[in-house]
Amino acid sequence: MITGIGAFLMTFDIPLVRLAHSDEWTVVYVRGLCVFFVMLGYWFWTHYRRGNQVPFINGIEGFAAAATFAVTNISFMTAIHHTSAANAVFILAFAPLFAAILSRIFLAEPVRSHTWVAIAVAIVGVLIIATSGLGTGHLFGDLMALIAATSLACSLTIMRWSGKDMTFSPGFGSLLTAIVAVWFADPFSLNLTQVSLLGFNSLLIMPISLGLLALGTRYISAPEVAMLMLLDSFLAPVWVWLVIGEIPTTQGLIGGAIVVSAILAHSYVQAKRA
Repeated sequence: MITGIGAFLMTFDIPLVRLAHSDEWTVVYVRGLCVFFVMLGYWFWTHYRRGNQVPFINGIEGFAAAATFAVTNISFMTAIHHTSAANAVFILAFAPLFAAILSRIFLAEPVRSHTWVAIAVAIVGVLIIATSGLGTGHLFGDLMALIAATSLACSLTIMRWSGKDMTFSPGFGSLLTAIVAVWFADPFSLNLTQVSLLGFNSLLIMPISLGLLALGTRYISAPEVAMLMLLDSFLAPVWVWLVIGEIPTTQGLIGGAIVVSAILAHSYVQAKRA
């Protein structure tokens, strides 16, 4: 439930960013700075009022998780500005399979034959999505989404491997993101509507979502956390279509359906074995 609520809240991220109509670096900077201060404020409150002993940066693992999260944030924001929302979230759906591979390598969790089959099928789906990007000039955005999927899997695996409370690691990662983005951003160009949309997303939706997702890695495996984040693949394109009217390409839908179907089938087999 912790991870599922966080994943559901994240489905509103792309529509709010798209509605703001700002460049990616400004969005990355504003969102990163806001998430950092919200999480830092919450950490201070729990630390001094409730006796929370969890460090804001929980060891070297906390630094590593934050750094990979920063890469995820920058590459994903770049992706949704340079490709369709559907392409971005369908390619990000590759993260659970990457997490399964990393968990096998670094956590000694076995990768069974059905996982490799799901990976092969999902690769076909991603290639179909990338083909649609070639025809629409979205190839760069699709590649950024693939980088985001890889770094997200790395971040979740590190959090799971540490065994520590990593609730606040996304906050430090957001600060790293803002430090990179500040050199390219122009926050003073934002109007009141843009500030309101980005503020609502960055001060409320994303801090709660990221905190819950990071906390979820204490209780379930990295691939399971990434699987629950597939809610984004289903709902984000729907919100964008309803609010903005951006209709996914046929190839993007076909490729996305293949990717999501492969991962859902993989999840079903895993659950049945358990």
